[in-house]
Amino acid sequence: MTLIEALGSEIMVHFRLDAKTVDSGDPDAAEESTSATAANAVGRFHPRSPARMGQQVEVAVSAENIHFFDATTRLAIRD
Repeated sequence: MTLIEALGSEIMVHFRLDAKTVDSGDPDAAEESTSATAANAVGRFHPRSPARMGQQVEVAVSAENIHFFDATTRLAIRD
């Protein structure tokens, strides 16, 4: 985990994934990218979640909430 934001009704947890990154075209984001195999992700957690900085947690992903983008055009891929 790289950041935890407590927002009252939920916790936003920022973390890194062992996954290939895609250039978003944002010049600010390009400067922040440190590895072609470490993607950033954000998850919403219950406010009473045991997620804490420095700890590993197991997460389940709801596939209907994932957004995919074309690596060439950078446009969203839709059904």
